[in-house]
Amino acid sequence: MKHTLTLLFSILVFTSHGQTIQYLDNNPVWRIYRSVGPCIERGEYNYYLSGDTTINSTQYKKLFSKGYMEGLGGPDPWCTQYFNTFVDTAPRAFLRQENRKLYCLYAGCNNEVLLYNFDLNPNDTVKFYNSCDTTFPIIAIVQSVDSILTGTVYRKVLNLDYSNCGMGGPTTKIIEGIGCDKDFLLFCNSEFVGNALECYGLNGHSIYSPNNDSCVTDIALNIKEEINYYNDVSIYPNPTSDEIEISIPEKSEIEISNIQGQIIKTLETKENKTNVDVSGFSRGVYIVSVETDKGVWRGKFVKE
Repeated sequence: MKHTLTLLFSILVFTSHGQTIQYLDNNPVWRIYRSVGPCIERGEYNYYLSGDTTINSTQYKKLFSKGYMEGLGGPDPWCTQYFNTFVDTAPRAFLRQENRKLYCLYAGCNNEVLLYNFDLNPNDTVKFYNSCDTTFPIIAIVQSVDSILTGTVYRKVLNLDYSNCGMGGPTTKIIEGIGCDKDFLLFCNSEFVGNALECYGLNGHSIYSPNNDSCVTDIALNIKEEINYYNDVSIYPNPTSDEIEISIPEKSEIEISNIQGQIIKTLETKENKTNVDVSGFSRGVYIVSVETDKGVWRGKFVKE
């Protein structure tokens, strides 16, 4: 009876909200945090789409990545300290969507694999492939089905039990149109130990963060400088009912938009602190983009 009700709930929720969620529209960007051992390494990187291509008469979107990795040393003498940035010069993978399924052709492979399938329901089996080698798929079970609201869009969520991978540990989840909460391309293996989705954005605006914090989706190449620089940017109070104060250490251009990407207000400032009247704004979440000579910072605030 419980499984019947869960299945009925998932059918009602995800058929009543209209069209299929699109993975490949509106310039999606995934920001991932990575931490691995035994040498202590950490970093962040983006997945992003750039351009189309046709392979074997099938059209795909090209997926790239960029970011940085930092080595902090470790307990073993061969662990080194380093800081490297990287930008893919060739696609990492090629993607296409067919209804509620996303297919992936990994670079260097001849056959595509099914990356995500949102036609699944509780107790269905999921097979994941981290490359074009389909000999040993990673098996997971759909433990339950849920939904999540991002902006004005409800997205289906599959909660997966991947203990069959031999790793144990908690469940993970995949979100329709966004992907895995660990890594967009990597799933149930040692590759994503310590990996986590920090945020996901469309058209330059973050629309989803698992921790509901301010997250800039795009990683700049001068990442070390920007990490320190952006610690000095703040929005206060947050939430607010009438006014926000934006603190920025230099001359900037400020743009405020709603969660749908519509620009509500723009201004230029030469002051370190700028007060903005938002009393006429409707209730909801707003994105603040601050552009300086050093790059773009994006944060968000809630209008009560």
